[in-house]
Amino acid sequence: MESKYKVPAFLKRDDESLLFNNNEGELVFFIPEVYFTRKDAILLGEYVQLFGVLDYAIKDGNGKFGKLRPLKFPTVFMTRPSEIEKVKALKLTKTTEPADYRLLKYRKNDIVVDSVRVPQDVDNMEWLFRIFVINSRLPTTVRYDEMHEYFIENAALNGTKYKLSLQLFGILVSKIARDKKDPAKVFRLTDIKDMTDYAVMSCADMPKYMSPYASIVSQNWDDAVIASILSDKKETSPLMQVMTG
Repeated sequence: MESKYKVPAFLKRDDESLLFNNNEGELVFFIPEVYFTRKDAILLGEYVQLFGVLDYAIKDGNGKFGKLRPLKFPTVFMTRPSEIEKVKALKLTKTTEPADYRLLKYRKNDIVVDSVRVPQDVDNMEWLFRIFVINSRLPTTVRYDEMHEYFIENAALNGTKYKLSLQLFGILVSKIARDKKDPAKVFRLTDIKDMTDYAVMSCADMPKYMSPYASIVSQNWDDAVIASILSDKKETSPLMQVMTG
């Protein structure tokens, strides 16, 4: 499978590297502090190892930020910013909660991607699943209706492909994306028009909104069983009758 990644206009090729190509202003990556805690971002001297699913914005020469956008380069790469700034309780958008971030700042000719010839490794595919499905921490700009494309591009960048239909990725996305106000409701069943106004649920937390059986086989047994029994979902299986008396 061939990668469809297109180099953004604000970057330029220099041999195998991608450099920030803007005479004024800065490129800023917004990396949640929790990424560093979970080793989804790693400091390596002057470089940072990142997974390319993140929010970015370009600040002009007057210090004004442009639109927040997704990088959408879903694989591991090395980057070398001019500066790293820690920011507490930053609210990126109107619909997101405040969180701690590290701002990676790039100026003219800084190395944004050290090499576009990223190592093709199955671990990079596992990394994507960890961010999307297990850790449930996504950039605020990833659109719900484009989420499945990250899995396809990740496989292409790593020289392989999934032996699954796109429909199965659609099912996966529909399960992990939830209504922020009511996590028991999947995002696709809401009337929300903003395709980024969803919350991502870890697969470990899903059983509590499903059934007692799903709760029993989950890793969070106590919380999941109690939540599923108290839910409004009607289940008339023998297991449910035994557990609820």
